[in-house]
Amino acid sequence: MSNEIYRLADECYELQKNIKIQTNELEKKKKLLKSMMENNNQKKIINDGYVITNSIYKIKYSSSLAKEFNNTNKDIIAKLLRESLISRTYKLNTLKYQKLKDMKIESDIDQFVTKKKAHSALMIRIK
Repeated sequence: MSNEIYRLADECYELQKNIKIQTNELEKKKKLLKSMMENNNQKKIINDGYVITNSIYKIKYSSSLAKEFNNTNKDIIAKLLRESLISRTYKLNTLKYQKLKDMKIESDIDQFVTKKKAHSALMIRIK
């Protein structure tokens, strides 16, 4: 039984190692594909077994707020709610916030707002 356990452990290790290698290769290729699609202004690739879409975000900011927001004074939260900069679930109103930032207006919410890490997302859907 001991040999069987070690053999299975070796197989699991090899699979995990190969998955990690292939995941890294996939990320590199997706980054290159995304760049090529953006440079060629191509938003979608449709083939027999898949659809790849490169969605470009219109808003620079994520609706999720930094965890430090949970420690914010209730008066500030009430003010942000009145200004419609956050919803009752404490999500950022990204459209309104984007407008404020475009006009270079400061807000109490600035310290909690996080920018999206990328300006687009590549999605691969297998049919």
